[in-house]
Amino acid sequence: IYDTEPACRAVRIIRDIAPEKEFDFYREIQYQFYVGNKDPKISDFYRSICSNLNIPFKAFRPMFLSSVYCETIKEDFMKTRNYGVRGFPAIILEYKGQQIPVCNGFATFKQMSDRIEQALGSSKNKSGRKRINFFFGLLNF
Repeated sequence: IYDTEPACRAVRIIRDIAPEKEFDFYREIQYQFYVGNKDPKISDFYRSICSNLNIPFKAFRPMFLSSVYCETIKEDFMKTRNYGVRGFPAIILEYKGQQIPVCNGFATFKQMSDRIEQALGSSKNKSGRKRINFFFGLLNF
């Protein structure tokens, strides 16, 4: 059975304990699962990933097995559904207390940057364009 909850839970833990490593951790999970054919439902799946990223597995493992993070990820899933995410990729901009869909499925760079500019009210503001280019620069992986 294909179950993404454990991998999502693992990434959520890293968001709390080492947010600067979240994307690298996610990428390692993808590699181990798709290329390494390993099972992310097993806590030891994450041992080498933690080691590669200098994250203490002894701290990670009890969090991964805890009921607290099982509930936390359920809350994250609910938040995602409430945002209207029904497929991937999905990008939601949180701005001034609002959640604005940038894309829900495929969108071109221009479509996404236009939506962000509209949301930020920065289409006439050159600093807004720099902000958007920086944002998309962060997304290039």
